[in-house]
Amino acid sequence: MTVSEDSIRNAFSLVDKRLKGDSNVEIMRAIANDARRASYEGSLNRIVHSALSDVIEDCYVYSAGQPRELHNIDICVVQSNDVVVAIESKGTVANSHSSDYHTSAIDLHGIRTKLWQDKRSPNSIQNDIKDISQKIPKSESCPRFEVFVPIIYELYREGGSPSVWFSERKPWVTLPKFRNLGVRLKDDLESWFYSQDPRFMLLHASESVELRGANEYWLKTSKAKFPLYNSLEAYVSFYAFARFVESS
Repeated sequence: MTVSEDSIRNAFSLVDKRLKGDSNVEIMRAIANDARRASYEGSLNRIVHSALSDVIEDCYVYSAGQPRELHNIDICVVQSNDVVVAIESKGTVANSHSSDYHTSAIDLHGIRTKLWQDKRSPNSIQNDIKDISQKIPKSESCPRFEVFVPIIYELYREGGSPSVWFSERKPWVTLPKFRNLGVRLKDDLESWFYSQDPRFMLLHASESVELRGANEYWLKTSKAKFPLYNSLEAYVSFYAFARFVESS
């Protein structure tokens, strides 16, 4: 097995570099246009796919939706027909409900419903952790890294009122108090992943990367649909948590 903890870490470091560089505008445009469906994880997944392909040698990288789709796993690294890395990501916005009681950075509705199982939707990291091994065909199962990537956007807006900030409808709003809570996000996520499985280790953290030009792009594409708001300030954080799993 040529894939190592260091090679995966190097790939996510490259994702970080590209996110802060040439790919910043791509991510910004994917989430700042509130007049259409936002791509909260797909755009970053494309950067992850590209970085893995560039860093890890003698392997093939497949994404969900490609011809060789592997049971809806977001990204798989395959070597000699064995899945050596399986990656699931979840994109979310740090938005709140009016009833939220914020004692930690992961208490917000937008974050917690993507971490924990929720009766309204099975789309959670907790379910991904539980189900990922079952998605890999036995013929392709081998000792591997299973990686989970929370992607969290902060969308600060000027204008509006509490009644619309907490609305179920777009646009999502991150309350100003999250700027203080967010400094604990990495620690809170580390504690959460450890509670799910003590084998988890944090390979990479990229925190509060500004999505440059978000305000200008939002004013051009979505201001007319949401006249109560005056501006948008956008950031993204992503984290890579990995565990090594022996072949089942």
